Amino acid sequence: PPLVQGTSPVEDVESAAAFAPLGVVIDAPADASEAAYAIINGEIACVAFRVGDHTYDFRASTKTGEVAGVYGETLSVDTVDTASGAVLTRMQGFDGVYIKIEWTKDGVAYALTNTDGADADAAAAVFRAVSGG
Repeated sequence: PPLVQGTSPVEDVESAAAFAPLGVVIDAPADASEAAYAIINGEIACVAFRVGDHTYDFRASTKTGEVAGVYGETLSVDTVDTASGAVLTRMQGFDGVYIKIEWTKDGVAYALTNTDGADADAAAAVFRAVSGG
């Protein structure tokens, strides 16, 4: 299931095809397992999946505002892809270090997050897989 923090309404959906009305195209990478799909607050597409020993949450929305849904004290910020402007933020969350990678392309805001201890290199590799980078 998606790593939703907060109280936003979540609608479980069958597949990435359900995201078409939102104007976004996202899916889990080819090497992922346990993919689960949802629409958050009627406007954010979300795919939760496992790669290796870690779970990731990949979201996208054409609406303005916060997409990632993961919060914490910023530890570091690094650019992971200059072409897309993707930025990887390491945060101290309530139960460990969280990773959030955010970028925008063609009017769509994207976020890839991990809250179960993946390192920055692993998260960057998943980012490359889901972003086509």
